Amino acid sequence: MPSAFVDEWADAQIDVYGEFGEPFLITPATVHAERGEDVNAPAQRDPRRITYPVTLIVHEQGKDYFPAARGTATNAAQKMVGAELVLVAFDRNLLWQPKAGDRAQRLKNGQCYRVVRVEPDDVGWIWLPVTVER
Repeated sequence: MPSAFVDEWADAQIDVYGEFGEPFLITPATVHAERGEDVNAPAQRDPRRITYPVTLIVHEQGKDYFPAARGTATNAAQKMVGAELVLVAFDRNLLWQPKAGDRAQRLKNGQCYRVVRVEPDDVGWIWLPVTVER
């Protein structure tokens, strides 16, 4: 029997997606030949994973970067400020879990992103740090 927390969390997901969710199109990355196949074969899409629309949340968070430097007293160069762009999905909304290299296209403006890594958490969210494709 599900707990009260699970029921409340499921209801909250609907509200969160209703307020912050945006439509995206997830496309699997191309894969190279499997072991035993021709290593010079052209890359192709994984036939087990299809392109599909999904609702994701765009999370952009400011971040401080301290690049390494030689010859300075603290061994770090000046601090740089940038942004970390993360797409957030609820695990139950996905047909398959994204992998590094997969492509997410924001349907609102056509912008494309590449998944850098996949970071699931304990409450069913999947955090996808991405890079912007130009």
